Amino acid sequence: MQRQETEHLSVDRSQILSGLLHRVGGRLGIAINRIAHLPERTPGTVVPHPYLRTLLLSDPAMAALLPFSPVNIALGTLGDRPFVVASGTMIQVSPYLLDAPAGLAAAVRWGVELASLVDNMGASEAEVLIALKSAWLHGQALVAALPDDDRAYLADLLPADIAKALDDGAFSAPVLAWLARRHHALAPRAGALAKAFDDHPDDLDMGGVGAALALPMERQLVSFGDTRLAVDPATGFNRYGTVPRPRPEAVHFSSSTASSISDYGFALCDAIRRAGVIFCRGDDVRGRRLSDRFIDAVGGELLAMFGLTEDEADVILAPSGTDTELLAVLFALSAEGGKDLLNILVAPEETGRGVVLAGQGRYFDDLGIAGIPVEKGTEVWPHRSSETESVPIRDTAGHARPAADIAADIRTCAASARIHGRRVLQHVVIASKTGLDAPSPDFLDDLLAAEGDNMDVVVDACQFRTAPRALGDLVRAGHMVQVTGSKFFTGPPFSGALVVPAALRSRLETVAALLGAAPAASHSGSWSAWWRRRLPVMEGPVFAFGSALRWIPAFAEEQMFSNLPLERKRDDLRRAQETLVSRLEASRHFSVLEQDLVDLRDQDASDGLSYAHSIVCFSVLDGLGHGLTAGQCQELFTLLNADMSGRFDNLSRPDRVLLRQAAHIGQAVELRAETADAPAVLRFVIGARYFTTVGFSGDQSQEASRQSEIADALRAIEKLERLVMLLYPATQV
Repeated sequence: MQRQETEHLSVDRSQILSGLLHRVGGRLGIAINRIAHLPERTPGTVVPHPYLRTLLLSDPAMAALLPFSPVNIALGTLGDRPFVVASGTMIQVSPYLLDAPAGLAAAVRWGVELASLVDNMGASEAEVLIALKSAWLHGQALVAALPDDDRAYLADLLPADIAKALDDGAFSAPVLAWLARRHHALAPRAGALAKAFDDHPDDLDMGGVGAALALPMERQLVSFGDTRLAVDPATGFNRYGTVPRPRPEAVHFSSSTASSISDYGFALCDAIRRAGVIFCRGDDVRGRRLSDRFIDAVGGELLAMFGLTEDEADVILAPSGTDTELLAVLFALSAEGGKDLLNILVAPEETGRGVVLAGQGRYFDDLGIAGIPVEKGTEVWPHRSSETESVPIRDTAGHARPAADIAADIRTCAASARIHGRRVLQHVVIASKTGLDAPSPDFLDDLLAAEGDNMDVVVDACQFRTAPRALGDLVRAGHMVQVTGSKFFTGPPFSGALVVPAALRSRLETVAALLGAAPAASHSGSWSAWWRRRLPVMEGPVFAFGSALRWIPAFAEEQMFSNLPLERKRDDLRRAQETLVSRLEASRHFSVLEQDLVDLRDQDASDGLSYAHSIVCFSVLDGLGHGLTAGQCQELFTLLNADMSGRFDNLSRPDRVLLRQAAHIGQAVELRAETADAPAVLRFVIGARYFTTVGFSGDQSQEASRQSEIADALRAIEKLERLVMLLYPATQV
């Protein structure tokens, strides 16, 4: 008999999301209440027409936005091409688009954007022109992203000059007049508005900030990054195996690597983005102020999670956890005395692939901040030296090393630094890619006592699999803390931050000099207010809003997760872990890492739950029982995430169904990267979204929701097992 749910939530999901939306709006100083309709409505309320609703719900991004739509969506007449804003509360779309679902979704989103901007921007001629230009940029980007057939079909429904303008990016008086006629309130003024634009075209210069915010969320989610965020047009994936939209069609147990954005996270981000467009009103100076407010809003939310005040710590936003490593090196190099640096990295193979380069003060990608071209591997600060020493967290067989051995290695490295007159940057890992911590807190205290002022400590908590308040205590102890919103809290990839103790403000002068010498390492516009007001203003892009927006879904997940009863989270984690481990161990093709299996009832974390043990690691064995290499495991990771039903001959229909299902799990980790034939593992990872999906499904639906999530994981294991049998029946490794 299943355990009966006895604990009821005091708030529902809509209340949490609404509270977050308005709290962020308050931090930004902009009104959001009319931009998104909260609490959420049902798709049936927003789109009464059943077939129209079915088609719109088939588009994942549109399905995510529908419950938050500020206007209703109706089926219009054939002449409503592609849409018209029929009133302040309704848009109509042409029935011609029922034959092109992707084009239909783009047209609806375009119409909602136009309706919302015109309704909220203001009635002056200048503000109306800005609303029209912003809506045009939004629609143009949506149409450009359509598949070729849908884009061509949509173009056929438009006047030839409008279709051409969509294709070549032109914005002119005729284009403005056409778009104005799509809106019931502006149609009578279309000619006058076009003349006003013709008379003063320069008045419609939106500036870089306003134009950037006008772009759809899919574009925001890949902005302010490097090549890791680039979407492969052939697959639709970035290097993490995620897409810049909700992905309900896939199975998701991948939060140690990255996750595609949640549906409610996508909608929250879009509401905040649109509110930002309205705030800017084409004024780039105002947009720069909004850029600063975005930084401070995200930083304020993070500090609140940590239980810290602005007097205790600062937050620096960065695209990724690897970028925060470069920032930690910057602070360590800025210490009084100007010493060169020895960066003691604990298990860099279990933290991030570019961490060693970043730890050496080198660029780890061919693109720096804001897309500035750099040469991967070159020194960021050639006149300063930063060497690394790696301390492994596992032995050559892949087993966790004793804490005493790790401590001895660190002491040896620190002693070498003293002999050579170097400063030490000591890493502490909380929840590596396979769920291990090192070194121990007691050892770290002893080490700091021995090293005195010659050591900085940076805590790699990028997995965010520990209580935020515990991380706040580490900052109070004087340590820098690296976090990302894209791991346990399942925000989209590239949401990183370095939380810095206020005591490091004393290094301002040297930090400013080093930052000025390397504009591709970090932009002063992404630093907290205390630093931003004192650092030199840097040239180039002020800030790409995507880097801040990508934190919003993580905040939403954390808020929901923290509202779930502890015993319910403990029970959900135990049941999921036990099911995963039992199924993996039942197969001759998988071997679970024993040290990752724990009895959660014995955990004594600050909130009674250790998130580190939400990572289930396992090696993959071929038909002869030999472990697959990291490269082979990574290939399986990629194939598991794709439709493989057409790759193999003579499949049964059930096998084709199984191989069609895309499943995203934690990518391959080579447990000792410097060791020949090192063991490698894949990972099934339970992130916060698993808990919130189950916990906020309703008191009568939790068991069904939990069972569905677990069934997804089992199906992914079965597909993986089938792929191993097909690809590696008797491979000698």
